[in-house]
Amino acid sequence: MNLQMDFQRRRAVSGLVCPLLFFGAFIAAGFIPPLARSSSAAEIAGHYREHTAGIRLGAAIMLLSGAFYASYTAVISAQMRRIPGVHRAVVDTQTIAGAFACLTFLVPAMFLCGASFRVMPWPPFMMQNFAFAPIVFTPGAILQSVMDGPFAWTGISVI
Repeated sequence: MNLQMDFQRRRAVSGLVCPLLFFGAFIAAGFIPPLARSSSAAEIAGHYREHTAGIRLGAAIMLLSGAFYASYTAVISAQMRRIPGVHRAVVDTQTIAGAFACLTFLVPAMFLCGASFRVMPWPPFMMQNFAFAPIVFTPGAILQSVMDGPFAWTGISVI
């Protein structure tokens, strides 16, 4: 079996995993069904208080969905390079546009992380490093979920 093609087939599955994770994040955060447009500020604040753990989990899942989109973009670019006569600018445009499209998943996730008082954009870096050094950033997945202990970041203290 061709290991390169097997690897690309697994990355192609990222195109399915990405939206499943993205919408699963909304379920985990308690945003499906969406909050009513008529909700008062107090009701919305109450929802965030009641669903803090789910919002943190949803934010981590949503961040991860962006990483899967990056992987999907990479495999599309790799397949486009194999097409005879496709200009490099076309492949580069697809790659760059796909990289920017990752922001579609990352920006809302960052807002959810901010709402839960944790902002840790770890997945893009994790996927980048999986290409050459697996698991380097994997512990970052729990950073927005913990408030104390060895993985909590409580700010920089100057002695």
